[in-house]
Amino acid sequence: MTDAIVKADIFFVVTTIAVIAIALVLCWLMVYLIRILRDVKDISGRVNKESKAVVDELDAFRLQVKTNGLQLRNVVRFFLRLTQRKKRIAERSTTHK
Repeated sequence: MTDAIVKADIFFVVTTIAVIAIALVLCWLMVYLIRILRDVKDISGRVNKESKAVVDELDAFRLQVKTNGLQLRNVVRFFLRLTQRKKRIAERSTTHK
């Protein structure tokens, strides 16, 4: 009977260690998952902000086309604004690293 009790004690000790190890691994994974989700939230916020800015640029371009007609300078100005925006975004991303 004491042999069965010793075996049961060994089983419970091993099981306890395994449960603690699994819990620690799950906590570690949760921390990384939270970090990844924060990064995704940040990226989606940036994409949303920039897409709204592009929509505003397109609206301004449409208004210029409606009022002045399709002129080459309006088209060139639109694309210059977009390239300037890309340069600013690239500068911001290099300074944040």
